[in-house]
Amino acid sequence: MHAWGSRSDEDDPQDKTLRRLQDLIRFEMVSRADEGRARLPNEPLLMRTYDASRDTVREALRRLVEAGLVLRRPGLGTLAIGDQRKLPTDLPPPRTPLAEHVGAVPGRPRVLFWGLVPARPVVARELDGVETGDPCLCVDYVLVRGDQPVGVVTNYLRAGEASLLDETAFDSDLYALLEHAGIGFDAFDVAVQASRADRSVAPLLDVEAGEPVLWLEQTLRNGEGEVFGLALCHFQRELRLDFVGISRTRRRTAPPEV
Repeated sequence: MHAWGSRSDEDDPQDKTLRRLQDLIRFEMVSRADEGRARLPNEPLLMRTYDASRDTVREALRRLVEAGLVLRRPGLGTLAIGDQRKLPTDLPPPRTPLAEHVGAVPGRPRVLFWGLVPARPVVARELDGVETGDPCLCVDYVLVRGDQPVGVVTNYLRAGEASLLDETAFDSDLYALLEHAGIGFDAFDVAVQASRADRSVAPLLDVEAGEPVLWLEQTLRNGEGEVFGLALCHFQRELRLDFVGISRTRRRTAPPEV
């Protein structure tokens, strides 16, 4: 039986209460953005919803302003800054552009480089059947939503798949380009980490050097499970990836002794 109460072993319980309130308001902001609403509830409603004093709510909102997540204007209320929608991480269905899949405004990628390069050891380790020095296609581009840059992406593709691609057909996203070439892709592996924009990435993303960004590594697999593509990406910090349906790994058992 649970005994409802409170316990804190932290130095400043009030500050931790503020942190938790900030997190709840930020999560509500995201939920409202998914519904197409950018404005947060007013202070009295937030006070009632979270059973918090006016001073506590105002301080939580002030900290969200400091973090660059909301904007407060007299007469307008509290507005979310940037795009806070969740973006699905699953592969788009056949014949569906990525922009349509994630509910974004389409834009034509800005290609920075397209050409064959020798596979460096770290690339060769990821791409099945590729040795160091083997040719692979490097596609370096800025991913655009509408007319706004959202990511800087460098793809490395095996020469076999690369030979089927038509550069002139690269008008939306890599998935659509692969599908246009008849290249099947059934799965991918991804890793995401917080990072900062350096002096080469910052101008491409239209941010200041040192601003937070998302670093993402992705490998694409074909129907046979072979990795044929590697992507290294820097994304705007507003990008929110929605991972759903992740199952729990079953305990591995030792093979039976023969």
